[in-house]
Amino acid sequence: MGSNFHAPYADGVQQFKDGDMNPPFSSLDRAITYLKNLIVHCDAAIDYHPLSGILYWTGTLRIIFNRADGQACTNYADAGLIQLADNEFAYVDLDETNGAEVTVQKSAVTGGAASNFIAFNRVVLGYRNAVSNDFYPVHLRQPWPTSVGS
Repeated sequence: MGSNFHAPYADGVQQFKDGDMNPPFSSLDRAITYLKNLIVHCDAAIDYHPLSGILYWTGTLRIIFNRADGQACTNYADAGLIQLADNEFAYVDLDETNGAEVTVQKSAVTGGAASNFIAFNRVVLGYRNAVSNDFYPVHLRQPWPTSVGS
């Protein structure tokens, strides 16, 4: 097993103190809790322009998730845009403070290195493909339009 996200145990050393055991279990618990039933939505337009790589949202992005204590929590990102280059992904890092403002950021995927898109509090919104320049949404989706007369 790799050690990207925990402190590895050393052979011949017993580490069963709470200070040694709780941090890796806490990170694992948060990773499972944060991403289970995560909701990302926007009450306005979300669009992507493949030639420029600009992803924009014209209203507030709301991210609803369960924090480590099991309580529902909402984070917000104000209307804005981010320009993605080839092989970059857009993300937010969640904050356990209900009502916290978060910032949409970007980073490149780097193969053969520790992953920068898997962290217990990181929510990947989507990825820009290096060949087609298409945007592949991960947790960011357009809403289904309301049908007239239904």
